[in-house]
Amino acid sequence: MRLSRQKVLLLVLVSGIACSDSTGPNTVSAFFKLQTIDGRALPTYIAATPGPTSTIISSSLTLDETGTAVVIEHRNEMLRGDVTDTATYTYQLDGAQIEIDLPVACLAIGSCPPFLWTGTISPFGLSLIVNPYSTDPHIVYQYRSIGLD
Repeated sequence: MRLSRQKVLLLVLVSGIACSDSTGPNTVSAFFKLQTIDGRALPTYIAATPGPTSTIISSSLTLDETGTAVVIEHRNEMLRGDVTDTATYTYQLDGAQIEIDLPVACLAIGSCPPFLWTGTISPFGLSLIVNPYSTDPHIVYQYRSIGLD
């Protein structure tokens, strides 16, 4: 029975992506679990930096039909220790392309770069570039689509 639910979820996701209108924002309802960061399996660091760095233990991303994206991330950080953070964003789809953004503009006008994750969504997963404005190589989060039980 579990396999049937996953097939239905994939069909719904494919239908949502395939029937998207390229002239306006589109949404889907989907759940993803983070599998790798730049090809490294979890738990792993976000980016190689000198000194202590955060380790991502697990992460999930939920997209809903209202255009909301919720990221829940379990980390081990030097200063805060073992923490789980939840953040809410907005997202838009244009075919298989996805953009995830902050729900409100930066309050300190002109003092912060625009926040935007870009990527590609498919029935099987989601690939997100989480630092598109960096001059360093992009950090890519690879999520796997998870069926609802």
